[in-house]
This record gives sequence, structure tokens and C-alpha cells, in this order.
Amino acid sequence: MDLLDVLGGFAIFSSIGWIMLIADLDSHRSWRKRLQEETTMTTGVVTGYVSFTTPMGKSRHTYWVPMVRFPVYGQETERKSPVVTAKDHFPVGSQVTVYYDPHDPDQFHLQELADEVMNDRKLRTIGMIWILVAAVIALAAEMISSGSDFSGLGAELSRLGLRIRFFLRRLFR
Repeated sequence: MDLLDVLGGFAIFSSIGWIMLIADLDSHRSWRKRLQEETTMTTGVVTGYVSFTTPMGKSRHTYWVPMVRFPVYGQETERKSPVVTAKDHFPVGSQVTVYYDPHDPDQFHLQELADEVMNDRKLRTIGMIWILVAAVIALAAEMISSGSDFSGLGAELSRLGLRIRFFLRRLFR
């Protein structure tokens, strides 16, 4: 096994983590753009939930979308939230903060759900862990193939972790 094999294996294995990071970054940027466009604030009321079911393997999973009624230019409108949530997240009749695009009131978000979406870091964390595991495996494979003992592994992992952390911080600013 030569260095090219190790790097190729790392590239293939870590690509899943990179895809997760890119998907998270894209989602984060699109929500940030949405929050900049949807600036008119009002108070809405959760009127109920709409459910939809999707297959997940051999089972099915039900998702819930809150229906929200809120005033737009003096007229009441009722719309489905753009974000799925747990059915009991907002009790029916509860008041929520709604931000909508004054040029297109069909584009809106609930402040409470937007905060959750913007602070959700699960995909980013899983992607970083996946890349780190790929890097550790590649480093160990290289050390094994070169006949090296593992006495310097701790220092190598520390340097590698710092490089990845620095890169990801710059990526997600």
C-alpha cells in the first residue's frame, strides 16, 4: 500500500463527510438569505397541523407542519409553515412570531422554528466526525504501510485536528 492508495481511500471515505458539510452550509446560507428577505413582523396563531407520510425503508414516517393564520396588509391569511416540526411543538391556538417577505407574503417563517433551524448543527457535526475518522484511518494506514510504530500518532492526530478545525471555522463563518 503506497501513499497514493491511502490518499485515494481517504478521498473516497471522507467525501461523505464533505457532502454533509456542504449540504449543511448550503442550508445555512439559504436560511440566512431567507431571514434577510422576510422582514415584516406580525403575530400569528397556530390553527392546526397538516401531516404527510413518507416511506422510510419498510416503515413509514409521519411529519407535521403547523398551519398558521396571520394578518397581511389587514387581511387574514392561513399558510403552512415551511418547516416540519413535532405535532405538539406549538399547541393549537398558541401565538407565534411570523416574519414574511413584504413583496411575497407567501414566503414566511416562524421565528421560533428559524432559531432552531439556524442553530441545528447535527449534519455539520456528523460530517466533521466522518472526515476526522477518515483522516485517522488514512493516517493509521500510512503508518502501518511505512512500518512505523504508533508512538507519534498522538502528535500527528493533534496537528491534524487543529488543521481541520481551523479550516472548518473559516468555512462556516
